[in-house]
Amino acid sequence: MVTKQVKDWMTSEVITVSGRCPLPEAYWLMIENKIRRLPVVYDGTLVGIVTLENLRRINPIGVAGQAHSTSTRCLPSFQYTS
Repeated sequence: MVTKQVKDWMTSEVITVSGRCPLPEAYWLMIENKIRRLPVVYDGTLVGIVTLENLRRINPIGVAGQAHSTSTRCLPSFQYTS
């Protein structure tokens, strides 16, 4: 039996946001990229994770219903992890 490692299944190009990212923008970033979890980074260090379910529980109409716009506070960053 072949043993697989986490690195064989992980996503290597990770979309992250900063803690300053407005919640509606984080929501739309997840919707557009078909992801359910969004790592939050500060100065290159993981400080938390926000999930699509978290945002839906907070206020589904308020978060999802807001106009979608791209802010410089929430531009996606892509990190390669080997």
